[in-house]
Amino acid sequence: ARFLHEAKALAHLAHPNICAIHSVEEEDGKTFIVMEFVEGKTLRNLDRNIPLKQAVDIGIQIADGLAAAHEKGIVHRDIKPDNMMIGKDGRVQIMDFGLAKLKGGSRITKEGSTVGKVGYMSPEQVRAQETDHRTDIFSLGVVLYELFAGQSPFKGVHETAIAYEIVNVDPAPPSAVKPDLDPQLDAIVLECLEKDPSERYQSAPEVAKELRRFKRESSHTRASRLAGARAGMTSSQMESSARETEADQPESRLTRILPVFLKRNPWVFVSFVLVVVSVVLGYLHFQSLPQLQTVTRSYILPPEGMSFNSELGGHLAISPNGQILAFVVTDPAGINQL
Repeated sequence: ARFLHEAKALAHLAHPNICAIHSVEEEDGKTFIVMEFVEGKTLRNLDRNIPLKQAVDIGIQIADGLAAAHEKGIVHRDIKPDNMMIGKDGRVQIMDFGLAKLKGGSRITKEGSTVGKVGYMSPEQVRAQETDHRTDIFSLGVVLYELFAGQSPFKGVHETAIAYEIVNVDPAPPSAVKPDLDPQLDAIVLECLEKDPSERYQSAPEVAKELRRFKRESSHTRASRLAGARAGMTSSQMESSARETEADQPESRLTRILPVFLKRNPWVFVSFVLVVVSVVLGYLHFQSLPQLQTVTRSYILPPEGMSFNSELGGHLAISPNGQILAFVVTDPAGINQL
């Protein structure tokens, strides 16, 4: 039944970032799907240290594919690197809609059971609650976290511990793992990973839009830096050329012409002196202004195996002298500690 369900789901989809299904055939009493052949490897088999630009491109393509599926009322429910094929041309295609849920369709999974791979399941999947397209957005957030940070946001040593973290523990920002990551990526990933579906991005196109904005702004920044570097090189080359030209001229000619020029054009000398004085005064003025300080951000994680208890005390409390933090945590056994 799940096999035929996958075929029915895929038959509704036609998108460059979704692996296409061509037909459903039967041979010797066995049914099989004829799918598009993708020459490449799964996202799971890619090097984890892929360039950030490529990681952002992969995230955009996954979000685009999910957007197409969600538009047709299809929720994948098993988004993970194993189900993402990367072709030799760099195109990403989502596969394996075996756990897909069709809007308005019959329920195949029995009430109260969980589906998906635990490390990529949303909190509502872990709790075996009703899911919608926002469960795929949470799973996409886990994939993005791994793409940008190179590791999973949930680090339990076994499935039960991972499931507990998914439901109860807020992951550290990706930049806590890779400090050179842009905070804008932190914001995108962490909004995908909100525990409450209503607090997440409400659609896959929103995620794709934010990633494209980051990509566009990053490209503009790189272009500005490159233009600045090129301008600096041109200036240096011009100075070098001027020095070489000056060195090629006989020294007696310069000493002969300069006094005559200044005598005939005294305003040039006066202007030069005024410019030098203005530059010096401006430099001294700006040196006296207060300097901007660098903003530093840090993150405090709960002790290993613990989670913050928001019901008893909310966020952190800071002592009057600013040197001590107090907070309530809950251990895996459900015991609260200060």
